[in-house]
Formats: sequence, structure tokens, C-alpha cells
Amino acid sequence: MILPIHPQALSDERIDRMASELGLRVTLPEQREFLRDTASLHLQAAPGSGKTSLVALKLALMAETWTSRTQGICVLSHTNIATEEIRQRVAVSSSGRRLLNHPHFIGTIQTFVHTFLALPNLRSRGVEVQAVDDDMYAAHAARFYQYGSYHTLRGSLGRLYGKGLGIVTESTYVFDSASGQLRVVPPSAFGAHTESYKQLSSIKDSLYRRGVLTYKDMFAIADQTLHESPLLAAAMRFRFPFVLIDEMQDTEQTQEDLLLRLFGEGHCVLQCVGDINQYIYTSDTGEAAAAHFPAEAAVDLPVSQRFGPEIGEVASRLTARRRQTIRGVGPEGTLVMITFNEASALNVIPAFELLASDHIPQEVLRDDPPRVLGARVDPGQSKLFPKSITCYAPEHAAHPARVSRGRLIAAVRLAQLAQASGARAASALWDTLRELSRTITMDHPEGHTATPLPALSRLDRTPGQAGHKVRTVLHKLLTLDFTDAEPWYTVLPELPGPLTELTGIFHGSPSEAVRAEWLTHTPLSAPLDRVQRAPGIVPAKIGTIAGSKGETHSATLLLECANRAGQKHDLASVLPLILGSTDIGSASASDRQAAQLAFVAVTRPRYLLALAMHEDRVAMHREALQTAGWLVLPAPNSPVSA
Repeated sequence: MILPIHPQALSDERIDRMASELGLRVTLPEQREFLRDTASLHLQAAPGSGKTSLVALKLALMAETWTSRTQGICVLSHTNIATEEIRQRVAVSSSGRRLLNHPHFIGTIQTFVHTFLALPNLRSRGVEVQAVDDDMYAAHAARFYQYGSYHTLRGSLGRLYGKGLGIVTESTYVFDSASGQLRVVPPSAFGAHTESYKQLSSIKDSLYRRGVLTYKDMFAIADQTLHESPLLAAAMRFRFPFVLIDEMQDTEQTQEDLLLRLFGEGHCVLQCVGDINQYIYTSDTGEAAAAHFPAEAAVDLPVSQRFGPEIGEVASRLTARRRQTIRGVGPEGTLVMITFNEASALNVIPAFELLASDHIPQEVLRDDPPRVLGARVDPGQSKLFPKSITCYAPEHAAHPARVSRGRLIAAVRLAQLAQASGARAASALWDTLRELSRTITMDHPEGHTATPLPALSRLDRTPGQAGHKVRTVLHKLLTLDFTDAEPWYTVLPELPGPLTELTGIFHGSPSEAVRAEWLTHTPLSAPLDRVQRAPGIVPAKIGTIAGSKGETHSATLLLECANRAGQKHDLASVLPLILGSTDIGSASASDRQAAQLAFVAVTRPRYLLALAMHEDRVAMHREALQTAGWLVLPAPNSPVSA
């Protein structure tokens, strides 16, 4: 494949000049091998290896001498965060900024599929897309199922002891090339010829006509597009002769299949970069990793500039999917094991905050607060202790996506907590209100047609206008104490007026089901975290391991939680691997899953890595930890003045 670039576009001289312009250093032969190669390849890069910087450097070099006005470079990634990072980095150079405009494309795989394949298909059929979102689809499908005339389906699924609703809420389309039609994957509970399946398909088709779809639906629609327009694939290959896929390890099998059909098999230069050891999804999530990444001949980049050899050694022993010895050449790191018991679990996070303050300069912490990660927020039905992040931070039990009543007040409480930690909370709360507006609109499909709510940044600030009124209500929601129901039901009536001016959603009151799900006041399951921190102590941000992918932290605390099955603790499986007493090659499947999750967490920090485990499970490893250079510190039983 001949690309429209200068023959010396990726020469060593140009690499050094552009790297200097971008403030980068290219010191490893593996880096130059990747930068100079214009053929299809795979790059297996360790965490903190500078992969994104290398990608941006290569793209800027190619853009500098790109000659075609009709052909472009296509850069795809798995998440919006990763995509935005690439866009920001290529925009540093004048040549890289060309990639932000036609004919080039930088975006997520999902956005690419929507833009070029699925949305044109839907528009041609007169379908106006309201939402492409799995959670929103599930909520609407559940209401159709519960309140529609689907008696046979409810009867069939009712015999599955509570598991039947998931068949409805998680149903997706596949494209049947034989018939040329979209069809619902028939569940194992009944066959495709049954009345139950016909009613399930009816729910799916009703939501399709209303423009409410899942992410996987869009890939099925993309398949339909390629089937109906066979010349489109050739046009896409001409448009994008060079395709780079970032974070390739997170590409699902269905995504990979579609991308390979379009760009593989020598049709284009296809370069895939990522770290297979950071793939943390497992088969019980319904997702499968891209089967062909990394290839045996992949370029290996094992040097991490994020952290030093202390954290690098820990990470190397947790490389579950592809063994890799990670050489940490970053700053020297501190390894800490925080032990706790039932009386001191709530003091683990404050103790970590104090620890970070002692080991890391305040100016670093102010710019990059310490992070707390756990495998799960939802405690599930496990009887273990601790079983989730909520055992250390009870306020996180109120996540709006996981409650069946009072989703709005749950979102308000989380926004208040985020705001107290210095995070920007208004936008997240506004997004919840936008979801509420779509829910009410779908709840009255024959009623008033609503206009989608605008982004928060577009709300008018002029006093007396609807935007200003909404901002006033948002301020109250973020600042008032809603422990008791009275202030909640005082503020709530202030929402319909300005929202109706903006969108019309309250023309006709919400149904009782929607009112209970969204607007009901619910009591706190635990008091909000109002820890009074001493001056100079930076509060930690709390989240899941999955949500931390791609991040770099000043300090990271990994909390012990129940494993995915809820039968044992994850770090109890991981600690022998970290200490080298067990080799990951002989670990069980569940222990390897725990190691995959832990790998992502332990490769986030630059200066301080801490684990939190129950003292009973640490006791037998205490001497080995200390010999390996770990500090072993107990969390105090009395409250920590964090």
C-alpha cells in the first residue's frame, strides 16, 4: 500500500526534529521501529510506555507531508477520553492540527460506525435516533415489558425466577444476511418460532421505531448497511488508506470483525496499538476480546516511564494475558500495605490520604489528587467482608444507575460528594436531568413532542430566562441538605416550569412508574462523607478499576473486594502472585481474572502504590512483604482526622 506521504516523512532526522518540537524523547529502538513502519503492524505497549505520545508523534509526522485532499488518516479508539487525548496531542503541532479536519477522522470506534454506517441507514428509513445507550434502552424495554400487552412473554419469562427481565432489557439485534433483515437473537428460554419470541421482537421493533437503541444494535445496522451497499466498503478503503486503532485490547470481537472486513486483508495499512494485559473484561460480561491482537510478531515496548522499578516489578508478575517484563524507568516508588479489620475499614481511605500527604509534595497532590480504586461498587449478594467499595465508603452505595427508586436524588447526592472533592459536578447532574427528560418523553409516546435539552454550556444565563431558572435550581440541588424529604419536595416543583420552556417534557405529568423511579425522595442508606480534613490534606477521588484505564495517578490505593463470583477476595488471590510465591502461569482462571484487574490498578501511580487488605489475610505474608520492601501499616480503629 503506497501512502500519499513524502518517502522520507518518517526518517530519523524528521523523527528527531518533530519529537523536539513536541517535547518528546525517542530513545528506544522499539520506538523508532514503530515510528518508521508504514506497513500493517501490532504494537504491544506496557502501561506508561508513552504509547499515546508515540502515536501522536507518528500522526504529526505523516500529516506534515500528507498530499491528498480526498484521502485521509483514520484514528480510532475505544473511549471518548482516549480519543480526546489523541486529538489534544496531535493539535500541539501545526501539521498535526490538519488531522482534525476533513478528510481525516479521529474518533471512537462507536462514533465511526454511527457516522459512516449506522446513522445514514437509520435516516434513510425515517428513524430519528433519540438515544444510543444500553442503560436507557434497558429502562424503556422494562417499561414496555411490564405495562404492555405482552402476556405470553411475561408468562414464559416469569418461570425463570427473576432472570427473565434481563432477556428483554439486554436484547440486541444481529443482521441476518440470508433474509437481509435485522432480527433479535433468540434467547435459550424459547425458540424463534414461538409467540414469546414474536412479542420480544415486537418490543425491540417498537423501540427501534422510536429511535432507542443499544450500542450493539448499531453494529448490526452497520452490517446491514454494508450488505445493502457493497460499494461502500471500497469507498471507505479509498477514503482511509491508513487506519490506526488505539487501545486495541478493548476492541470487542464484533467490532474487530467489522473493522477487519473494512480495512483488513491488505486493503489498507492497519496499525493496532494497545496492551492486552489491560484487557479486563471476561466472558461473563458478554464481551470477547479482539482475537487477533497482539500478533506473535508484534513490536514489544516493555519500558514504562510512568513509574520506577518497584512498581514495575509488581506489574510484571501480574501480566496475565501476555507475559512481559516491564522495566520501570520513572520516579522511585513507595509500596504500602494498609491492613484493617471490621472496626477500622472506614478509616482506610483517610489513612491513605495522610500517607499520600507524607510521601508526595503538596503541589503534586493538588494537581493530581490521590485515587482510590476497587473492583466493584455494587455489593451484590456476597456475604464476604469487605465485598465492595461501599464497605470503605458507604456513600457510594447511592449510585443512580443502580437504584430502582429515587434516581434523581441519588444523582444529586453523588454530585454533592463530587463537588465537595473539587470535581465539576453540575454537568454530571445536568446529564441526569437530560436522561430524565428523555424517559418522560418516551413514557408518553403519543403526547407532546419534546425538544432535546441542550448542553449545560448552552443554557442562557440571562435572569428571567429558562436557562437561568434551571441554573438556579441546579445550584439548590448541589448545595441544599436533602437528608429529610421536606426540602426535596420543596425544590422539586421548581423544575417543571423552566424545563417545559426548554423542552416541553412536562406537558402531561409523568406516569406513576416514572415518578417513583426518578422523583421519589429516598432516605440515605448511610451518612454522607463529611470528613473534616486537616489543612493541606488532599481528598482522594474514588472509583472503579475499569473507570481508571488510561489514567496516571500520583498515588493509588487498591481496595480488597469480593471477586466477580462473590466467593473469595480478589487481593487474597493476587498477593501471592505479587510476592512471587505463585506464578501466574499456574494460576486458576478466577485468580487470573483478579490479576488482570489488579494489573490495571497497580500500573496507574507514579509515586505511591498502596493495597488495602484485611489483617487476617495479610498475617501470613507480613514477613515476605517487608522483605520485598513493602511498608505494612494498620489503619487505626479510631476515626482518622484526615
